[in-house]
Amino acid sequence: MAPHTAYHRVSIDLSQLERVLSERVQEAARRAAACGRRQIAAATVTSQIADGWLESAFEAAATAAAAGTDRADVNGWLWREPGADGCLWVASGAVETAAGFWTGRDCFQMAAREYEQWRADVVRLPTDNVRWFAGFAFAPGPRRPPWQGWPDGCLVFPRVLWMRRPDGSGTVTVCVPVAVHASADRESLAGLVRQAARHLEQWLEGFGTPLRQKDGEPTRSFLRCAGDAFDSAEAWKDKVARLAARLAAGELEKLVLARAASVSGLQPGWLAAALTRLERTYPECVVFAVCRGPSCFLGATPEVLAGCGADGAVWVDCLAGTAPRGRTDAEDRVFGQGLLDSWKNRREHEVVVRWVAESLSGLATDVQIPQAPRLRKLPNVQHLYTPVRGHLRPSASLLNVVERLHPTPAVAGMPREAAVAAAGRWESFDRGWYAGPLGWLDADGAGVFVVALRSALALGDQALLFAGNGIMSDSDPESEWLETELKLQPMRHALQALDGEENGR
Repeated sequence: MAPHTAYHRVSIDLSQLERVLSERVQEAARRAAACGRRQIAAATVTSQIADGWLESAFEAAATAAAAGTDRADVNGWLWREPGADGCLWVASGAVETAAGFWTGRDCFQMAAREYEQWRADVVRLPTDNVRWFAGFAFAPGPRRPPWQGWPDGCLVFPRVLWMRRPDGSGTVTVCVPVAVHASADRESLAGLVRQAARHLEQWLEGFGTPLRQKDGEPTRSFLRCAGDAFDSAEAWKDKVARLAARLAAGELEKLVLARAASVSGLQPGWLAAALTRLERTYPECVVFAVCRGPSCFLGATPEVLAGCGADGAVWVDCLAGTAPRGRTDAEDRVFGQGLLDSWKNRREHEVVVRWVAESLSGLATDVQIPQAPRLRKLPNVQHLYTPVRGHLRPSASLLNVVERLHPTPAVAGMPREAAVAAAGRWESFDRGWYAGPLGWLDADGAGVFVVALRSALALGDQALLFAGNGIMSDSDPESEWLETELKLQPMRHALQALDGEENGR
C-alpha cells in the first residue's frame, strides 16, 4: 500500500493505519483469550479532508445501501457539532455483533447495558476517537409507513468513523472485532487487519465522488412542495381549535401537536447539498443524518436534550416558546420582547423547566436553573431558552438522564404519559424518530443527545418534513399554524435553495 494516499480530496496514511491497527488487534487477541469475551480493537490516524467530501461520501454510501450493493453498509450516521469550531463526524457500518436494535420503552435500559459492556471491551489508547451513535423513537411502535424498518431504539458501534475539523484536519478511526477463538498466530491476525484496511480502501474508492444528475451537471433545484401529507391547513387549524377547548376544560395542561408536509422531486446529490446548506445556514444547531436502508432521517436541531462531560457535568437545554426573526434589528427586538412578555409562551416554557428540574431529581446534584428565560436566536426563529446545569451522581449515566427526560413537555405535553397517548390520537401519522433522542457516547462516558427537531424523512425522491407546536388552552389556530411554518423553513430551504443561494432571516 502507498504510504500516503489521496482519494477524491481526502489524504490518509494507510500504512500507518495498518501498523497501529495491527498492534491493537494483537492486544485484543490477548485480552479475548484471557477474559473469554470478544474484544474490539480501535485505531485512529490523522487525515486531511476537503470541505464537502464527507457529505458527498456519506450520500454515496447511503445510495449504495439503498440499492443493496455489496459494498454498502446498512447504517450511516452524520453529526455536525454546533459552533464555529464544531467538528463533523461521519460513521459507516457497524462492528460485528456491536449493533443493537430494540422495541419497547425498555430500549433505553438495554442500550445502557450494551454500551457499558462494549466500552469495557474496546482496546484503544486515550488518543483514539471512539464513539457510539444512538437514536430512539418518539414513542414505542409498532412503526407505520414510512417508518417501517426503523426500531424503537438503536445503538451502533461504527466500523469506520471520520472526524473533520473546520480547517480540514481530521482523523479516521477503524474498529475490528476480535473473537475469543481468534488465533494468536500473527498471520491470522494480520488477515483481520488487511480485511479492515481493504474495507476502508473500498469505501474511499467507491464513495468519494459527488453524485451528479444524468446530464453531468451538479444537482441544483430539487423539490416540489405538495402541501401537508395528512391534514390540510384548515383541518389542522380545526384540530388546534378543538384541542384548545379540550385543554380549557381541564383534559390536559399542554399538548404538542405535530404536522407533516410532503415534498417530492429529490434528485441525485440532494442529500450532500442539503446537509451542506444546513451546516452553513444553522451553525448554532446540531446537523444530523441517519440512514437505514432506503430511507434517511436528517435535520438541524437547536435543542440539546442532555449532555454530559467525562467529569460528570450534565447540561439540559429548555426550549419552548417561539417567535419569528425581524427583517430589521428594531423589528427583531420587538418580536423578541414580545416573546419574553407573552403569557402563553412563558407559561408553556415554565412547564418544560419545571419538568426538567423534577426529572433530574435523584440523578444529579447541584442543579442550577436561572430565574428567568432568555432568548435563543436562530436564523429564522427565536425561542425562550433556559439552560439547566448540574452534576451526575456516581450511580447515574447520560442514558439514564435521556430515559428520564424523554419525551419532555416541549415535544409531548403535560401530563407526559397522557399527552403522548393523546398525540397518537390527534395526529394523523407516525412520528417515528421525529422529536426523539439522537446522540453519541464516547469511551469515557461523555456524550450529547439532542431532540430530533427541524427534520425530515426522505425515501426515494420524496420526503416528509416535520414540525410541531405546544398547544395551550388559549392557543390561536392561525398563530400556531404560522409558527409551524417557521419551523418547517430550515428543511424547506435546505432542499429547495439553488446552489450558492443564501438562506438568511
